[in-house]
Amino acid sequence: MMEMKKHQEDQFAKLAVFLSETKQPFINVQTSQITCAMELLKLLPAAQDAVFEYYGKFFDYAISTYLKQLKVQPSWVESSSTSSRLDPPIIPPEIIENVTNIRDVLLRLVEEDHLVWAPVVLHWSYKLLGKISKHYNMHEFARMPLGDMLRFWSQCSVAYILVDINNKTIAKMMKAEGERSVDSMIETMLGYKSSSFEWVLAQIGDSFPSLVVMDMLLCGIKEMCSTKKFKHTEKLNSFIRILDHLSITYFNNIKDVVFKLFKLSLSEEHQKMTVENVAIVPFLLHMAMCSSTLLKSMLCENLTQVTPEVLNKLLPLYPQWKKYFDEQCSLLDIMVQVLLNADRGIKHVLNLIFQLIDCEDPKFKTLKTGAQTLFELFLAELEYSLRTNRTTPPIVKALVTNLHTIKLYLLSTNVDVAQPAARLLSCIAIRDQECLLPYIATMLIECENSTQLETLVEILSFGVNMAHFDGGLVYALVKTDVSLSNVWNNINTLLSLESDPPEDISLHGVSLAVVSHLDKICRSMIECCHSGDMQNAHLLSSILSKIASKLCMKEMSVPKVLYCVKAAVLYFFTCLFKEKDEMFKLKACLRMNKFVNTVSYRSSIARTAAMKYILDGVLKEPFSLLFVMPDNRRNDYIIQPLEKTSLMGSFLQQEYNSMFGEKINIKFDIDELHPKYKTPVFDAKSVRFNEQRLVSFLRSCYSSDECYSFEPTLDTVVSLALLVVQFVSPDVMYNGLPWPDEDFTKVTIERDVHIYHTITTKPILWTILGILAGHRPALCYCSVLLRAVCACLINHWGAVNHTKGKSKDNRQLLDDTVKLLNTMSLGQLLPKPLDVLGVIVPELAPQQILIVLRDCVWTYTRDHIPAPALFLRNNIGGMWRDTTVVTVPKPYSDSLRLTMIENISQFGDLYARLFTNNKQQSTETQ
Repeated sequence: MMEMKKHQEDQFAKLAVFLSETKQPFINVQTSQITCAMELLKLLPAAQDAVFEYYGKFFDYAISTYLKQLKVQPSWVESSSTSSRLDPPIIPPEIIENVTNIRDVLLRLVEEDHLVWAPVVLHWSYKLLGKISKHYNMHEFARMPLGDMLRFWSQCSVAYILVDINNKTIAKMMKAEGERSVDSMIETMLGYKSSSFEWVLAQIGDSFPSLVVMDMLLCGIKEMCSTKKFKHTEKLNSFIRILDHLSITYFNNIKDVVFKLFKLSLSEEHQKMTVENVAIVPFLLHMAMCSSTLLKSMLCENLTQVTPEVLNKLLPLYPQWKKYFDEQCSLLDIMVQVLLNADRGIKHVLNLIFQLIDCEDPKFKTLKTGAQTLFELFLAELEYSLRTNRTTPPIVKALVTNLHTIKLYLLSTNVDVAQPAARLLSCIAIRDQECLLPYIATMLIECENSTQLETLVEILSFGVNMAHFDGGLVYALVKTDVSLSNVWNNINTLLSLESDPPEDISLHGVSLAVVSHLDKICRSMIECCHSGDMQNAHLLSSILSKIASKLCMKEMSVPKVLYCVKAAVLYFFTCLFKEKDEMFKLKACLRMNKFVNTVSYRSSIARTAAMKYILDGVLKEPFSLLFVMPDNRRNDYIIQPLEKTSLMGSFLQQEYNSMFGEKINIKFDIDELHPKYKTPVFDAKSVRFNEQRLVSFLRSCYSSDECYSFEPTLDTVVSLALLVVQFVSPDVMYNGLPWPDEDFTKVTIERDVHIYHTITTKPILWTILGILAGHRPALCYCSVLLRAVCACLINHWGAVNHTKGKSKDNRQLLDDTVKLLNTMSLGQLLPKPLDVLGVIVPELAPQQILIVLRDCVWTYTRDHIPAPALFLRNNIGGMWRDTTVVTVPKPYSDSLRLTMIENISQFGDLYARLFTNNKQQSTETQ
């Protein structure tokens, strides 16, 4: 007992000595006092306050020693924020040793009995940190940005040890009792108003980021609730700076804390919610306006968990939120500004907004209306900002990066969704016009209904967006992995809207953009005709028809011209061959007439190519069959089985003539074939219709003016005549105008038979020769064809006469003879009286026909070459052979006169007009 009493007296004596010594000013390091303080702290609880006060003085002394060294070495402070920083000042080692011993003692006490010592040590450490930070705040090195201040204090080993004591004590308390055990301590630290204390909170935050961020936000919420108004105070600025510092390393922690805080306001029982919980959302919105870090942490992937159901839980809180906003800064205004300042995570916001707008559930009607209002305000503010401010809002960059997000909404069939999405894209295009191109292309490719097309029109009609339609069309047409059917359909609709625009909508420029891609359109049209895709072929023909008026405004290259006429001619024949409805075919053919006329009007190349393609079509199967009457079909037209070579077989085996392209799909005509491989039969009405359309189409190629008057120039018709000769005659020898002696036909017999066979099996050629005959003297250039037909007819009628046959029994031969004579008469190659041969021949016997052909036709044309020089221009501008001056000498007309005398009962009146009356007139004249 006595020993215990004596021990206590010794301890109190030591305490008295310690107190008396520590009252003196702290001048230098006294290791004995520090050792004594450690013993007292362990053995005498009553000495706790004195010992901690002494420790505080020692830490203060150690830090002041460090700061004094800075005055000796100021260059370290000046370079503290640069990469070339010098080594920091050196603190005497005995100070470092004693500071380290103090830390070890205090942490050992906390470890042994955290319930007793942890609060004491923590309270002492943060008060000391606050005191030191405030005391040395006047130094120039303390007035730095937070990052520089942290770097500065981290170089002070004494300050670092003090922070280490603080952090490890907190860690012990959290491990033993949980995070809430240190909330009050952290809250007290947050209460320091000095900005110099920021570095301490930042250091603690580096060790406990979630804890510090949560407590900072809760502290701000409490202050806002107490004042019922959000105030941008210096303390709030400190919090923002600390958040910015922590976000560099612990951004994910900040995101989690913000979302955790948000979920506190989602309680089902709103009556039991605290005022702080109600104020969470308004506070976060206000803070997002002030802190980019907090804004980024709010607009993140956590928004995917915020659904209409979640937001619906917040609706009852809206009336209570109003007190935290005023008229100058309403809730919607803040939300709009938050969106404008968002530089990331905007895709999650857009998805949420459009999800609400697209929601049809009645219970979310209020949310839907609110989302629409918010987005309208946002779009209006964004457009105003982009048009008036030189600086671009941060959201624009984020929107450009995440522009793919709105693609789904642009194609929505819900107008409430698609129209805002279109306007958003248009707003972005004010600053970044290139972003429009891929989305115009996407809309052209994927629009399949009127709502989607209205969205595209909305985009194109906004501002100067129409100027980028051509670029978007390029994007669409270069895609090789998509079908262009929708593109053609949408272009056709846009062209219709351009010509007849709705009110307040202007699509001027669509047709000019389409014209620049005419070659692609024509190639596609050719491919559609080859593959039998008539739906797209009709669509493309409609497009060509609508842009025809723009073609004369633009010079076209030769390849483009050739593609145009090739596509038009192939479509013309394919349409006649495949379609059944005559009215539909008529409209399609008239469209092509107008288009070819427009293309050919200014281009002789186009005109010649068009006529060449037409002749190629009418002369080769299957299109030549369009112009063959059923009763005139011959064995020539029966298609043999595919294993035997035939023109139609080649057509079905994808080897149809090179003029109209290669690789025509086998399904093009397979459905038209008879099981016995016979070609499709066109009835007489269809053939007549086809002939009329062909004549009209051919005339449209050589129209002399753009008014589509069908008045050709002589050169154009002559070109047609030469092309006919080129296609029908197998070689170029003896293609001249003269008719040789009849015996010379033995030399050209093979060629003559080929020509005759071609013309008789392709009866449309008689129609073409008739056109040439009507435009004198174009028929003269086809002299070789007429000569070959006449030679063959003489030969055939000779054979008939030899076998004692009758004319009526050789109907085909008789028809060919009449066609030849009528054609030559129309072309004025046979003057009076020979021009009536076509009338009398059907009534003659084979021998008489033979005599007329040989003596009247062949002999006359042999001696009177059918040359263009025989024709003179009349007073109305046409070419004409004056038959009143030109008379046929008797040797050439005597055979006709004698033949008519033999058949005077039939040709009496005609004979009188041709010979008797003429003879009397000539007598009177004499």
